[in-house]
Amino acid sequence: MGAGMASALLAVSLVTTLGFLGGAFWNPSASHPNEPIFTINNLVAGEFADFVPYEELFDPNAPAYTVSPGLTNIANINQFPTLPSDIAQMIGNNGFAVIPQSEYNQIHLILEQNDEFEIPSFISSDAVLHAYHVLYDLALREVEVLSFWDLIGNLTDALLDISFSQYESAPEGRWKDAALRNLMYFTVALKLLDNETVISPSFPVEVEPAVENVLQLIEEHSNITSAWFMNYDEDFTQFVPRGHYTRSEQLEKYFQAMMWFGRVSFRLQPELPPTPNDKGMNNTAQAILISLALTENIPGLSGAPLGLDVWDALYEPTAFFVGSADDLVPSEYLTVIQSIYGSEVQMLDLDDDLLLEQFIDDALELREPLILGHPVPNGENMSQTMGLRFMGQRYIPDSYILGQLVYTNVGTPSVPRDMPKGLDVMAALGSDRAWELLDDEKDYLNYVSQMQMLWSVIGNITESEWTHNLYYLWLYSLLPLLPDPGDGYPLFMRSEAWVDKQLSTALASWTELRHDTILYAKQSYTVLRGLPEPVKGYVEPVPSLYARLASLCQMMISGLDSRSLLSSLMQEKLQKLHDFLLDLQTISIKELEGTALSDEEYELIQNSGAILGDVVALPTDVEYVSDADDAMAVIADVHTDPNSGEVLEEAVGNPMVILVAVPIDGQVVLTRGAVFSYYEFTWPMDDRLTDESWQDMLSQGEEPPLPAWTGSFVGDWEFEFSAASVLTVRKLD
Repeated sequence: MGAGMASALLAVSLVTTLGFLGGAFWNPSASHPNEPIFTINNLVAGEFADFVPYEELFDPNAPAYTVSPGLTNIANINQFPTLPSDIAQMIGNNGFAVIPQSEYNQIHLILEQNDEFEIPSFISSDAVLHAYHVLYDLALREVEVLSFWDLIGNLTDALLDISFSQYESAPEGRWKDAALRNLMYFTVALKLLDNETVISPSFPVEVEPAVENVLQLIEEHSNITSAWFMNYDEDFTQFVPRGHYTRSEQLEKYFQAMMWFGRVSFRLQPELPPTPNDKGMNNTAQAILISLALTENIPGLSGAPLGLDVWDALYEPTAFFVGSADDLVPSEYLTVIQSIYGSEVQMLDLDDDLLLEQFIDDALELREPLILGHPVPNGENMSQTMGLRFMGQRYIPDSYILGQLVYTNVGTPSVPRDMPKGLDVMAALGSDRAWELLDDEKDYLNYVSQMQMLWSVIGNITESEWTHNLYYLWLYSLLPLLPDPGDGYPLFMRSEAWVDKQLSTALASWTELRHDTILYAKQSYTVLRGLPEPVKGYVEPVPSLYARLASLCQMMISGLDSRSLLSSLMQEKLQKLHDFLLDLQTISIKELEGTALSDEEYELIQNSGAILGDVVALPTDVEYVSDADDAMAVIADVHTDPNSGEVLEEAVGNPMVILVAVPIDGQVVLTRGAVFSYYEFTWPMDDRLTDESWQDMLSQGEEPPLPAWTGSFVGDWEFEFSAASVLTVRKLD
């Protein structure tokens, strides 16, 4: 490996199918490669982390109140002297109003300003959901930079050497050609990690031009093409670094290498008719050689662990964050290899087409992918993408939902539904309002029946399934936002406008989830085709959401700590948010049951800006944090339609101010908080947007409009503070 991969030795943990390996990896370019610094410690295997529920039963019976016309019964209306009549009318009708803001780029800044000017604060679900996103994203970055970087570099380097040994011993024909393509495969990965990598002069002459061709396609990231050594249509537009992977050069390299390992597929049966064919046999030969390479010891690592153990050290933590691979993985192939070829496999044993055909037949009985993750022509089906991916992208329920609601599952060749909507996800998760807003989509053939199928699938997910990894649990935490609150909840929560606001919140938080996991999550495709008397504020009373988020924090702490992947910074921040969320759960139950809050609880509400500001503050002395992290605006493409050449972009913009009339001590008080702004739009697939480009669009005022349905709760005014610390309001341009 070249000098670009050189770095300090880092303590890591290897998680294997049998136990854990603890120690540190050396870098091949380090000065003392033979010094043993790695010791194997076998521990009891188990779940990555247990789910600890914090939810409590409660009987909603919040105090009844009304908002008088003209807001004449608002006790602190003098704090809002220039409130426009249409905003006042919106508060009078719904109990709240949301106002776009250009002054702030983070939610906590609005709450901190409330504390400064003694304006009662409203803590929204948006505020804590965003705080959790910041910590989830930071924890993933830390693991990637401080652990995964060295793991993937060492593993790739070793597998390249093993592949060359396989090439030298392979008989002429199918297996030698397969080993040659694997040399190209691992060389591409190593060059992506370290562009100073020099291709060995011992390698066949075909390697270098094939590798350079792929690297050029990745650098251009503008085409879907089969003009590369694997000879199938690959979407090279996916290789543009985005999400948090734009924050440093190291993260960009990691993104592209792992995208390579996650997307390149070795298909069992890529062509019709469904019988063994040369292309499937050639692909499968490569997959078998890669799987066998992982059974070799990795030289240079103290204890010489198996490649499969190192692979698992990368896979299991990402499965904890995101989920399991949608495509087949090497351990599944190794099981079939043993049943066909025996436990001791020599290269010459493989050179038997009848056994290879039997391998393909047996492997086709394994699980099929559930998400179409590649562009395939009309007339072909997802089963033709079945096969091995070295570090396959993960099954996530929302990509499954999106993929089930586009052509060919929905629509006809003449009237196809090529692009889904974020509302599809929320409707499938149980939002009646999202389903209502999708009325225009119900004319597509099979749309309603497909959604009914999804309701059955989602409805059968058990609590243990919802809570088995962080991705699912994040989605599970959003479910309390989707139903109509009903009787017993405060006035401001009993309007259709509030249901719309909660739907926007859920969509925005889902967008942050997709942003954070954009590398690992399998994207769906369409077939081609402080005073003595405290200021008294209010907490949005959604106790179940706070409880589930607190469980998420605890699950991250215990899961990462059990693998020595938890930094002291992450532990401190996760614990602070965990404790804050449990306080919010207690307060919101009191609000719903009409129990008075203590002065300490009111002080906690008013100090929420400082608490959340401390939680979301990122370290400034590390390379994996950049100026783009100063703003909360993020973007993620979640679905690709190669027919139109467009992707579906989901984005969170700058925070918006929310004004909420709430009951406090027998009076109606106008509180001020912050909520997400959520955007959905299509964009050219050869120009997939990064956080930086999206933030630039916002700063230039070039963002698209908010979804039309958000007009039920979003006004077209914004607040400013005058020099006299009085809120003034001006009309948006």
